[in-house]
Amino acid sequence: MGGRRRSLVDAEDRFQQFVAEREQDKQRRGPCPPTRKDTQADLAGLGPSGAGAPKQEVTQNEIRRKQIAAALADLDKKIAELN
Repeated sequence: MGGRRRSLVDAEDRFQQFVAEREQDKQRRGPCPPTRKDTQADLAGLGPSGAGAPKQEVTQNEIRRKQIAAALADLDKKIAELN
């Protein structure tokens, strides 16, 4: 019985030590810099929506093709607004 209690106390002590070390690491590193998802670095790889994509017919359905074209045009417009 005493061995179980001792191992439980040891595990709790290790956990508390781990938490304390983690808090010290956080304080040492300082706060994380704020991030922006729409930065130039993130947008650099996007380019115009069709650029780099293979020129192949994905669907035979004319209505779906028009929907895809409209969606790509909308994406191009939003990317242009961010730049």
